[in-house]
Amino acid sequence: MRFMESLPDLDRLSVAEKDDLIRALYAQVGFLTAQVALLSAKVAELEGRLSLNSQNSSKPPSSDGLGRPKPKSQRQKGLKPSGGQKGHPGQTLKKVAHPDHIEPHLPPSHCDVCHQPLTDAVVGRDTPGIRHSTPVP
Repeated sequence: MRFMESLPDLDRLSVAEKDDLIRALYAQVGFLTAQVALLSAKVAELEGRLSLNSQNSSKPPSSDGLGRPKPKSQRQKGLKPSGGQKGHPGQTLKKVAHPDHIEPHLPPSHCDVCHQPLTDAVVGRDTPGIRHSTPVP
């Protein structure tokens, strides 16, 4: 279908030419309306395809890509309290005043990759955390 570039000067047209122009514009509007409906349906179908993932279709999880949604827990919140049974004594590992063995964890003296000495400025002066270890039977 051929489209008009610009509107002709209506003062110079006869009544019959204006009627022909109205019919041509009406046909053009009908054609463009059909095109819009067709393209809207195609966009809706493509958007529907994009929104499919392994949770709402039969696609495998490997097809979800990197932006796949996180799995949702089936557990409902607040139905059962967390922790042990009421009245049951806990068995927390307590700190002892005099441990049997102390294992120092000093920073390395040199780099494992380039074998350059490491200074205090590079390593830092953070104090290591205190950890308990229980003997494995």
